[in-house]
Amino acid sequence: MFLLVVLCINLSSFLTFAQEDGDLRLISGRLEVFHSRVWGTVCDDYFNDIDAQVACRQLGHNSGISLGKTVDDGTGMIWLDDIKCTGNESTLAGCPHKGWGVENCNHIEDVGIECLDLNEGDIRLTLGRLEILYYGIWGTVCDDNFDDIDAQVACRQLGYK
Repeated sequence: MFLLVVLCINLSSFLTFAQEDGDLRLISGRLEVFHSRVWGTVCDDYFNDIDAQVACRQLGHNSGISLGKTVDDGTGMIWLDDIKCTGNESTLAGCPHKGWGVENCNHIEDVGIECLDLNEGDIRLTLGRLEILYYGIWGTVCDDNFDDIDAQVACRQLGYK
């Protein structure tokens, strides 16, 4: 006689990923940072596109933009405030800031970012001005000999008809 025992385990309740201080995540665009074994938010005071680019690089993307406080409010700790990255940092926590948990914010000021993976030759419109990415730097497109056909090509590249 054999006895067959089947044990079913829900692995998702057991699988956890080790988090380290300074790790980042995005929740519906809201930037969150891990510190002292707790996830918290980042305040939008002084937060700009340079800070977003550092955060996005840390998350594995090559670029990013700040969405300001246009995201849903978080809860719990607000870990970082007054972040002032130069753009050369490898982590957001490596940027100058007030200190962990030192803040004067409410969750209505939680910052959001959008991470991007840009390629050489990508274009964008900034206040109606056409810009192109070249060697990792956005520059303008000169209007010399730029005509409607060129504009149609640019608009198609941007996803317009």
